[in-house]
Amino acid sequence: ADRQSVFISCEGIIGNRGTQGTILVDVCQTFIPEFLGEIVEIAESETLFEYPLHPYTTELLSTVPMPDPLIEKNRKHKVYDPSVLDQSGAPREMKEVRPGHFVHCTPKEYDEYCAKADRLEKEKGVR
Repeated sequence: ADRQSVFISCEGIIGNRGTQGTILVDVCQTFIPEFLGEIVEIAESETLFEYPLHPYTTELLSTVPMPDPLIEKNRKHKVYDPSVLDQSGAPREMKEVRPGHFVHCTPKEYDEYCAKADRLEKEKGVR
């Protein structure tokens, strides 16, 4: 399949949150979650699965089933709450938190996402 048809397939898979979502890392080079038609994060799929920064991305990835039934049975799915975002009215724009990893955020959220990225890197090892 050409790049366009693969992207359309991936978009349909993640939009439906089906079990096929677990193959996204292998099929799609770049993962671009959006909420209400607005892109919230852009990164290579492997990076986004390891280091999700935006709360919606974290929630979205928590719905992807794990292949191990024991792990899946005990997993807690996160619920996205838009009120956790900066409500100050500051302008939002795509900001590069790490090379090639962009998040739609306010300046305050940018600082929070940079700190979260630092914390995740320390917990999981440097990228």
